[in-house]
Amino acid sequence: MNKASLFVYLSLIFIGCNTSPKKITDSENQRDSFYNTLQMGEYGIGFFNTVIYNADVRFDFLPVEGPSYSQYDYKGPTPLFLQIWHPIEQMNLKHMMFKDFRNRNLEYELQSVYEPLIAKMDSFFIQYNIIEDFTDYDSIDYNGVSYFQVLDTLKTFLTRSQFKKIHDKLEFPVIVYHHGGQGLSDENFILAEYFASRGYIVVTSNFHLPFENKVYGYEGIEFDDTTLPKSVIQFAKTLTTNDQLFFIGHSAGAQVGFKFLHENNWANAFVSLETTLEGKPVDYLKSEDGWPELFDTIDRHKLDYSIPILMLANTQEDKPFPLFDELSNSSLIQVSQKELFGHESYTAGYLMRYLYKDMFDQPDTSELRTQIIQYNKQLNLYAAFLESVRNKKPFNQKEFEQDFIIINLN
Repeated sequence: MNKASLFVYLSLIFIGCNTSPKKITDSENQRDSFYNTLQMGEYGIGFFNTVIYNADVRFDFLPVEGPSYSQYDYKGPTPLFLQIWHPIEQMNLKHMMFKDFRNRNLEYELQSVYEPLIAKMDSFFIQYNIIEDFTDYDSIDYNGVSYFQVLDTLKTFLTRSQFKKIHDKLEFPVIVYHHGGQGLSDENFILAEYFASRGYIVVTSNFHLPFENKVYGYEGIEFDDTTLPKSVIQFAKTLTTNDQLFFIGHSAGAQVGFKFLHENNWANAFVSLETTLEGKPVDYLKSEDGWPELFDTIDRHKLDYSIPILMLANTQEDKPFPLFDELSNSSLIQVSQKELFGHESYTAGYLMRYLYKDMFDQPDTSELRTQIIQYNKQLNLYAAFLESVRNKKPFNQKEFEQDFIIINLN
């Protein structure tokens, strides 16, 4: 089933599902499952959201003249709905549920854009994170509970975040996180909380916009997908007096990073979470069946990448990733897990349903448990890498060699 058809299918499920869903409650041990083994930092975690605009981006299927974005009842510069996690002193404020990250007070025109955006985010959260099991990718039977009921329950997950705005510039470094294709701005909220607790400001955004009669994630043929993250980076720099900014991208988000981080001054380091190119031979990458445009960009600029780069991909092979092993002017570390690690397991959203294993029948509980353990270990790996850049010290890889194959190329 293609993704456009699947969106229609999910919409029909939503329309036909029980309007009085079965009451399902959370439990304390399930809320804490991510946090029990995660090495959080000394800070509390503040959260707020905001909106920024890009008037320059153009979509080739919209009118050339007029506002850059005109959909639903909104006409104007392209809106980006940002979510921001940041360090705070330990405070006794109310902890937010996952669904609270999406609460916004918006004027009508923006609300007309935001509501369909959230609806499409929900549908694709279900597609990627709820419908299929991890190992065989078969449809999961939740024993009479609909996919949307499962989603509604996951949204009640009690996070460590507390609502608190930034009123003055902070002094912490910034991380900008870019989700993958058809991904979600809050898909990696555990990563955001983890780094906020350790003294980072973390900024995420929707890098997809909703378009009438277009599947979620559609951007057009000539769309420059580096324009929006550049806008987010420019905004993120206004939040702090610190001059260090790091970029983390997953899947297509990591691909976007390679499209522009060869340029100076955008980031001080880059963490690439499985672009999906890593295990492919060069001949395939540059073919029409591969990623010819991205291959061309990386190949042309292979001597221009100068910032430290940490690349992860689950090749499970002790050899460099083809194409990326030619980035000889960058301090480049390539990492693969020694055990199976799924492409979506880089995101916390994919792993959330495991926390409700006692509520919903799931065939892959033991497999997902290993994914959460590995996810937590990876966060420690990212942190060690960024701290080495932040403090201008060598990356100490020995503590990670038991779980990861680590190759230092430069």
